[in-house]
Amino acid sequence: MYRPLNLLLFSAAAVLGAQPQERAKTPSKTPVVRASIELTPSAKEISADSSCIFKITITNLAKFTLYIYKDLEFGTTVFMQDSKHRDIPQEIIGDLCPPPPPPPGANETIFMPIEPGKSVSTIYNRSLSDLGVHKPGQYFATAYYYRYLTTDPKHAFPALRDVPLISTPIEITVK
Repeated sequence: MYRPLNLLLFSAAAVLGAQPQERAKTPSKTPVVRASIELTPSAKEISADSSCIFKITITNLAKFTLYIYKDLEFGTTVFMQDSKHRDIPQEIIGDLCPPPPPPPGANETIFMPIEPGKSVSTIYNRSLSDLGVHKPGQYFATAYYYRYLTTDPKHAFPALRDVPLISTPIEITVK
């Protein structure tokens, strides 16, 4: 009666003991892309009733060409946090759907290349109230890109990286 239990415990110990060795063989993940966000025009303070114009940039850090949806507005959004880094619910969320495919027979691809070391940018324009900000204070804005990247523009469902791609937050003072 004790024999199956001992065998089970020995098997579990052997498997658990092997995990660090397996992890050591796994190559470290180096970033393939980076997202960044900036407020344009650059301002230290903005008024509570104004619109925010964000420039969101995606940079290829890989040593190979990546392909991304041509229309970066599909899948790009900005989320706000208060001064204590608590999420603020948005009133309007950016378009997180993929762009529509080209018409049948069209020789057009929905992807564009990003060469190694190069970047692509889009403008994200929302009012502070759309972003959930209704009173003065310190806030943080973070860009999210919810679409996949690919190394082959013919892929119907590219999946090079897990979504979302998240920028480093920027601080905004609303007066």
